[in-house]
Amino acid sequence: KGWHSFMAWPLIDYAGKQGLQQPTIALDVLKHLTPLFTAEFAIRPYIEQHFELTFKELLRWCDDENEHVRRLASEGMRPRLPWGGHLKALKQDPQPVFEILSQLRDDKSKYVQKSVANNLNDISKDHPQRVIDICRDWLKNSTPQRRWIIRHGLRSLIKAGEPAVFPLLGYSDHPAVEIDFDLTEQDVTLGQKLEMLLSIHSKTSQAQQLVVDYRVWHVKNNGKTTAKVYKWKNIALPAKESIYLKKSHGFLKLTTRQYYGGQHTIEILINGVVHNQATVNLVLD
Repeated sequence: KGWHSFMAWPLIDYAGKQGLQQPTIALDVLKHLTPLFTAEFAIRPYIEQHFELTFKELLRWCDDENEHVRRLASEGMRPRLPWGGHLKALKQDPQPVFEILSQLRDDKSKYVQKSVANNLNDISKDHPQRVIDICRDWLKNSTPQRRWIIRHGLRSLIKAGEPAVFPLLGYSDHPAVEIDFDLTEQDVTLGQKLEMLLSIHSKTSQAQQLVVDYRVWHVKNNGKTTAKVYKWKNIALPAKESIYLKKSHGFLKLTTRQYYGGQHTIEILINGVVHNQATVNLVLD
């Protein structure tokens, strides 16, 4: 691709807006232009207004020799495509999207794999259990490419600490651990960092694979709290052994977060499950 690829942009935009009366021709135009400049936004009106025709065409595109065409089959169907508006019908029932993704789950192109994973991640925000179920099914006789898609597609559920996700990714189900968790300060001033000390003790004779995260319950203006999960570390815990971790968390002035003073609870998550907690009082300037 070079600067000349942008010359296709107005043609794609025109086909997306003016070709709805002749969808068969317009879809063929988008298919041939998308290798020059992606047509993921232009195709969405056809999904909304000519769904059956467009869906059948997208299924055919899943076998196209060009990775850009195959990628468009997935990217155009993303229910929550950034800057592309939401496809309300597919947000409500993503089954047609799953049919597309199942055709592309072993695609050799990283470009296509990323789109499939992002599509799964989109759907997980509205239908977490359905995404977990399909990933569990995909793991059977899975290829390395498919396992990468699953891991990347589950990233929002991992960050949210959804317990059912972790066994799918090879982490221990129901970890047998004892957790000691301490904060170095009982009070922290806005703009400072808080030191957190964590020890994890194995209570089993088997090695365990653990994802260690922590969740901070931030105080809101109305006195209620809202949670945000932060990554700590992925560890392999040997049988009957202990691991000691240290991490700092900054209560820093940010344009993206408004802090309010008061007691903030910090929870330790092991494979998505709360195992210990502590509180710190945030003092404003």
